Amino acid sequence: YPFLRNNGISNQDESSTAYKEFVHNLDSTFAIASPLVYVSGHEHTLEVLENSGKYLMLVSGFGTAHHDPTLTHGDQTLFAHRHEGFMRMDFLLDRRIRLSVKVPSDTSAHGQEVFSMWLTTEKDLQHQENLR
Repeated sequence: YPFLRNNGISNQDESSTAYKEFVHNLDSTFAIASPLVYVSGHEHTLEVLENSGKYLMLVSGFGTAHHDPTLTHGDQTLFAHRHEGFMRMDFLLDRRIRLSVKVPSDTSAHGQEVFSMWLTTEKDLQHQENLR
């Protein structure tokens, strides 16, 4: 099975021509207009990754409880956690944006926060004000 997946048997495999074209098209678009975040699911971990300082890649999900995912920490890793959970972005009235990563909790219906960060800085807010 891993041999087949590494050789692009499915269009969803990283090694497939369709997937490589998809990634190229996204990269080309993001080079023109970079998003604040790029969000994906259907993974088996919680990850916050920085893409060359341009935008954050957020990965959340758990897929199946019987899956044993591997998890690595690279230069772009801001947070990585082998656990089911979700991410939340709060857009505040003062235009700041806060990201939080949460996992299920027996004591809170809102989950337990395991990571958070501000997605906007004073410089970002000043730039937005100057654009008005």
